[in-house]
Amino acid sequence: MNPASDGGTSESIFDLDYASWGIRSTLMVAGFVFYLGVFVVCHQLSSSLNATYRSLVAREKVFWDLAATRAVFGVQSTAA
Repeated sequence: MNPASDGGTSESIFDLDYASWGIRSTLMVAGFVFYLGVFVVCHQLSSSLNATYRSLVAREKVFWDLAATRAVFGVQSTAA
């Protein structure tokens, strides 16, 4: 029983045409939205849980959030 042979339109991530600009742009937008979400969640958690973060100036808060976002990217890249 092969799921690809049942005539369904469902595709797995391995069956996508990565040379297609439509697929490329969709993946880029999805990655951007995901890491933007990580950045915003990091900001919200840091603001609510960390007194040191609240005392930082805006520029330092951005660097703090970027460091956390890079850490998530590093963990995700290591696991992938």
